[in-house]
Amino acid sequence: MSPRRRHVAVFIAAAAATAGAGLWAAAAVGAIPHVLPVPEVTLSHASADLCLTDAAAGALQANGLSLIAQAPAVVIGKGGRQCVRVPTKDGRLATDFSTGTVTFDGAFGFARPSTGKRVLLSDLTADLTSRNIAGSAAPGPASGPPPGLAEPKELLSFTLDLAKAKVDLSHGTMSGAGTINLLGATHSIVKDALGADPLPGPVPVFDVTVGGSVDDSVVDALLQSQSQRGHVPPG
Repeated sequence: MSPRRRHVAVFIAAAAATAGAGLWAAAAVGAIPHVLPVPEVTLSHASADLCLTDAAAGALQANGLSLIAQAPAVVIGKGGRQCVRVPTKDGRLATDFSTGTVTFDGAFGFARPSTGKRVLLSDLTADLTSRNIAGSAAPGPASGPPPGLAEPKELLSFTLDLAKAKVDLSHGTMSGAGTINLLGATHSIVKDALGADPLPGPVPVFDVTVGGSVDDSVVDALLQSQSQRGHVPPG
């Protein structure tokens, strides 16, 4: 990012931080009306690490189940924990994480190595407004597998720790943390396919950290508006 663009990005970030939740003060640069909704950014490269909670890891082991992934998602070890890293395909989100959607690539799920049976959750899209993740759940392989969800349905719910959620416009990055739970429909599919829930009850199955880069479309828009009006912050 050029020095001029970085200066504008820092200016926007400061304005957004001081305008209060849901609004940002762009009138200070005379580029747009007095107040506007929180700006959105587009994800360019990002991924989420879903690490099994201690309770979930214990339940999987006790039931003879394992965590699996399908490329480009991959199972990794992180901080002594078993996790799955899932890259994003695309996404657009508000800088305060209140709205937006993020689509993930690859798939992850659970397997019973002793029988070769598995359940994969794929075509996942997170909705930041509802805090749910929709996708498809496919059991297999087996002779006459139990029915899964043929069409995308809400499979997971998530929470965000807003104290750790941040979009840094000056560096073009984003980061966040939270938890993921399995919804009832997903519990039922896993239980029918594998004979056991990965974790009984509505408690977190994964601790999640996300990170990546965002494009600077917000900076582009403000620069263009300022150029048209002849108002550019001093560099």
